This record gives sequence, structure tokens and C-alpha cells, in this order.
Amino acid sequence: MKMVRSIHGDLTMKSICLKEQQKMKKFLTSKFVKSSRIGLVKTALLAGLAVLMVFASLGMAPAPVLAQTTNPTPAVPAPGAKANAGALRKAVLEKAFSRENTALGAQATNLNRIGKLSTTAQDWITKAQAKGWDVSDLQAALNTFNGQIANARSLHETAAGLLSTHNGFDASGKVIEVAGATQTVRDARQALKDAHAVIRQAVTDLRGAIRLFRSEHKGGGQAAAPSTTGATH
Repeated sequence: MKMVRSIHGDLTMKSICLKEQQKMKKFLTSKFVKSSRIGLVKTALLAGLAVLMVFASLGMAPAPVLAQTTNPTPAVPAPGAKANAGALRKAVLEKAFSRENTALGAQATNLNRIGKLSTTAQDWITKAQAKGWDVSDLQAALNTFNGQIANARSLHETAAGLLSTHNGFDASGKVIEVAGATQTVRDARQALKDAHAVIRQAVTDLRGAIRLFRSEHKGGGQAAAPSTTGATH
């Protein structure tokens, strides 16, 4: 809208200048300005008028409006926003710390069950061997299983040590130092996750070995194979 007004003003100014130029020409060509002195004045006036017309046409040209390209001013955080963000971060860490302690307890219970599973499986293998069956593959699978569970226990103890030391937390689980608490939560979570993955794979592999052994000895009167149900958490 501003540009339209500017253009309109420019055209109006040019129209006025043309009318004035026509009036000046009539005056200069009249009998009053026939003398040489007036002729010189006429020439000067014409030259001046031409200059004025040039300046008028240039001066009234609308200047282009350019879009602003300056960098936007960064938003200023509201008072207390930083403090609120810090409190929220601490709350998240405290919740994660509590959840990991709960997971640690559940994993410890599961490892105890797996220890009993290993003992039961070994007894079953011994009875099958007494019947004259070839249990070498099954025994190898159980040995591998025991090695995997030992690895899982080591990872579990790493998580337990981190949570017990509770770097960045006080004795009640409250954050006292954000950087330390963040590292504790991150490392403990990874150790628990790795232990869970090893346990799951170990149980899956042993279950497969037991199923294969039973399929190869169907109807042989073998003792019931140990159950691996519920030992993967």
C-alpha cells in the first residue's frame, strides 16, 4: 500500500512539473523576452528547469522495500525458567535411579532362579547319561549356559556397585550433583540392560538344546527335562 501511494505521488509530481514547464515555455516565447539579455535568461531558465525535472524524477522515485535479513533476537527465558528446568532434570534422574534399583532387585531374584535351573539341568543330564544316552551336546550346551550366566552376574554386580555408591545422589536417592547423578544412571542402566540381554540369550540357547535332546530320545523313558520358563527376565 505504501509503495502504491509513493508511485501515485511520483506521477502527480511529474504531472505538475510538466504543466509548469509548459507555462514557462509560453512565457519565454512571448514578446516580453525577445531581447538578447532575456534570451540568456531564457536559456538559463530552460537549463535550470531541465535540471529540476531530472531531480524531481529521481528524487520522487520510490525506494525499494527490502525484507529484513538481520538475525532474530534470541528469546529471553522467563524468570525462573532455568531453575524450573533444573528441578525437572533432578526429578527425572531421581525417578530413573529408583526404577533402576527396583530392576536390580528383580534381576537378582531371576539370577537366583537361574542358578537353581543350572543345578536341575545338571542332575537331569547325569540321569540321562546313566541310561546310556549320549549327553555330550547337552552337557556342552549347559557349560556354555553357565559361562553366559557368570558373565551376566558380573554385569549385574557392576550395576549393583554403581547404584550402591550412588555417585551424585544422597543416601535417600535425592540428586546432589547433576553431572555425577547422570553418569550413575546412565552406566547402571547399561549394565542392567547388558545383563538382561545375556540372560535372555543363555536361556534361549539352553532351551533349544534341551528340546533337541528330547526330540532325539522320544519314548526312551527319560526323566522330565528341566523347565526354563520364567527365567528370561
